[in-house]
Amino acid sequence: MIRRLALLGLACSSCTSSYLYELGSPAPPPIDREVALQGQLCTLGPDDVVSPIKIIFAMDATGSMIVSDPQGQRAEAMASLLQSFPQDPNVWFSVLVFAGPAVTYLTHGGAPGFDQLVTYSPSQMNTLVQTLLEYTNPANNAQSTDFIKPLNDIYTMIASDIPLALLSGADGGADAGATAPPRYYAIFLSDGSPTFDEDGELPGACKRIADLGALVESVQLDTVHVFNPATPVAAGCIVPADGGTPNCPGLIIAQDAQRLANMASWGGGQFRDFENDEPINFLSFTLGELRRPFVLKQIYAANLSAPPDSPLGLADSDGDGLTDAEEVAIGTDPRRRDTDGDGFSDGLEVALARLGANLDPLRPDPGCPAALIGVDSDCDGLSDCDEMLIGTNAQLVDTDGDGAPDGLEWLLGTQPTTRDLLFDPDSDGLLNGTELRLHSNPLVADAATLSEIAYRYELSVSGPPDAQGRQCYDFNVSNVLLADTLDTGRGAGVNDLYLSYAMVPADAPDAPTQMRQAHLLSARYPVAGVKSPAGGVVTVQPTDFTAGCPASQ
Repeated sequence: MIRRLALLGLACSSCTSSYLYELGSPAPPPIDREVALQGQLCTLGPDDVVSPIKIIFAMDATGSMIVSDPQGQRAEAMASLLQSFPQDPNVWFSVLVFAGPAVTYLTHGGAPGFDQLVTYSPSQMNTLVQTLLEYTNPANNAQSTDFIKPLNDIYTMIASDIPLALLSGADGGADAGATAPPRYYAIFLSDGSPTFDEDGELPGACKRIADLGALVESVQLDTVHVFNPATPVAAGCIVPADGGTPNCPGLIIAQDAQRLANMASWGGGQFRDFENDEPINFLSFTLGELRRPFVLKQIYAANLSAPPDSPLGLADSDGDGLTDAEEVAIGTDPRRRDTDGDGFSDGLEVALARLGANLDPLRPDPGCPAALIGVDSDCDGLSDCDEMLIGTNAQLVDTDGDGAPDGLEWLLGTQPTTRDLLFDPDSDGLLNGTELRLHSNPLVADAATLSEIAYRYELSVSGPPDAQGRQCYDFNVSNVLLADTLDTGRGAGVNDLYLSYAMVPADAPDAPTQMRQAHLLSARYPVAGVKSPAGGVVTVQPTDFTAGCPASQ
């Protein structure tokens, strides 16, 4: 009996050890997919970028100017202002005179346009001054004054010049001699008022000139009122003997000056009033410098191969804005940005189709010129064809000048044509600009996951500015998470890491940005458990940053 109990005890003991302790499968170790971008960047120096200045002098040439400015000080003031500039090929000017219904251009060719200041010798400048002072309009109604016609001509001349200036100033990647968008100044001088009532039209005519500043760095309308007669005007009003309407010349002069002051306000410019034998001088106008120091505005890092928030297991191997899983679901090729070869990327076609556009990533759609298919002129990650559709500039990395590159804005969901970095559409307390820096999703409330997915930036000044006025910074961007990409021709697991930084003139923080960007293809998601680089640090050289596309592209 005792033996049976012992055997039963052994049997039960065996059963208990088998069922009370069930060993589970060990949890897989976390995937080490984090890298850091580390290096140095430098701002531009004052001599690295030229900011062209283009000035239009619009001068009243009606007969009354002989009384208002008998010594011709307006022409001498124009010449003095031009002579205050250095002999630089980036200073341009044009002179137009208006009298009656006509506008005449005193340019080299006598046509609307700008002349380079350096093309004028001292004798030619003297001739220009005399031509302005001796100008007479052969029209019968030359004594009438029209403000709207010269204002419209100013608008037309600037609007026609801007595309040519932007094209000739496109920065091909070299810092030395790079050209920023020009600044336009119109100096409108008169002594009187329009012969016919134009007060209702003046605000719109002036504002649309200033509105052209959205296309370049600035466009402003400065105005000048001149009334320096040889014989001072009597104070008070003269009442006719018959009791008619009193003549109050002082009041009329004040009204004329106020009209020109209002025009400057509408045109975003400055107003100067020269009366009572005060010398005419345009040197007090603030026109800026040709060469200006630049300051760092913003720096952005991104993994263009990872969707916003860098979710584990999801990749965007071709960087078109669709995850690989989404592409498999709809039938596009996750290894090609443009499956149907029509020039428009798959992600763009899908996004616009969802908004009602007649686009299909599996059907070639017309609209992109053959010469632009596959071209990304500014290397911002958006093809020229894509930029045509979304309204960005294919020659500018940062179309809206807010410091964020167009390609990154489109990929993460902000607006590359609107300065919306201070918006918070997902109401998670993070502004769009912050979400772009963190590589989080501006359209999803994801603040709770930032401790895991957010990029972390360290930026420090690296010594004083160098002899060329360039300020360098050391940077480190950590927690950049890699994605498990497909082989797009560079090898499986290779990620497209991107860095950009924006600079603006120190005296104009809202000016169009000068951008530098770098694409880095040395990081690889862990293959067989090992990531590349093994140490997790991607070193960025200052020479990796280019103004547009690398010179070798």
